[in-house]
Amino acid sequence: MTRTVVRPEKFAEGMRRQLDRFHAALAGGMPRRGWKIGINVPEVLRRLELPHPAVAWIDGRRVVPTGSRLSVPEGARLHVEPELALLLASAVPPDGSPDTALDGIVSVQPALEVVDYSPPTSGIDDLLAHGMFHHATVLGTPTSRED
Repeated sequence: MTRTVVRPEKFAEGMRRQLDRFHAALAGGMPRRGWKIGINVPEVLRRLELPHPAVAWIDGRRVVPTGSRLSVPEGARLHVEPELALLLASAVPPDGSPDTALDGIVSVQPALEVVDYSPPTSGIDDLLAHGMFHHATVLGTPTSRED
């Protein structure tokens, strides 16, 4: 397997560009809907020599309930990935224990992430800048921890 070392400055540049897009979307009225974790498969992290996974914001304008219709842009290469959406009662501190994180979970719901592999990507900076191909999220019915 070929190793592709990700330079830290390219990772940081991609995250900066992503956050610029996030702040512009919020300023334009986008509701906050959370974050996704990506590049989190241990073998991929090792191959890229990354010390941690990446995150990307979920576009609150494109979070839809099950049964909704989603428009498909011309030229899109859409794929669907099964996910879980967690609703947390409060932020978990970076040094929080796994138990602290578990205690903060209010509900879990099935989710489908719709990704669009059509945006051009020449490196990790582009991949992160456009949110790791995030296009939309379909949410199912939440289940509380007590259920």
